[in-house]
Amino acid sequence: MDDKLAAQLKGVYCPCHNITYNEIALIIKNVKIRSIEELRRYMYIGRCEKCKPDIEKIIEYYREK
Repeated sequence: MDDKLAAQLKGVYCPCHNITYNEIALIIKNVKIRSIEELRRYMYIGRCEKCKPDIEKIIEYYREK
């Protein structure tokens, strides 16, 4: 994960599902995920309100690239 993106995130992992944001970012980047709904097809994450804002930041970051 890019250092600039990592600085924007609150934590380093999703405590609800025990997965690191780095792992989530790799899936978003490599599969070219464009929305949280698309990500939910691959993983059971982004459904809780704790992690959703951080996951949306990751998606937005890679959507702009």
